[in-house]
Amino acid sequence: MPKKDKLEVIDANPAEGKPKKSLRRPWLIGLYMGGVLGLFEVLPMLIDGIVPPIQMAAFFILRVAIGFVIGTAPLWGYGVLQGMFLSIILGAPLALMVNARYDYFILFALVGGGITGYIVKRFRDGGEIDNPGGHR
Repeated sequence: MPKKDKLEVIDANPAEGKPKKSLRRPWLIGLYMGGVLGLFEVLPMLIDGIVPPIQMAAFFILRVAIGFVIGTAPLWGYGVLQGMFLSIILGAPLALMVNARYDYFILFALVGGGITGYIVKRFRDGGEIDNPGGHR
């Protein structure tokens, strides 16, 4: 029996013969994770109250964009490492332009990018569909 592509199993409904609406596509998972991590990044800025709203909006949009890029990039090896790498590389120019605190930026880039990469890789490989709640 030929081995089916895991993305085909996620996106297609063989009983109806047409694609079903799936919220488990990697780019959507990346957008969701970017939005959630963007909220977690903006929340301390709101509590401090000294950061201008345009800077908060820029960091939120940046996190959503990084989540989208992690979701659409072909993941090699470990998704955690690629997520961390992409988050640092894509976030560094904005952090330098707005003179962000480096410890704050590095923490959110590494942790947020790693979590996003792990979750996107897990859903892309079908880990949650083949074995819910467990590792591959």
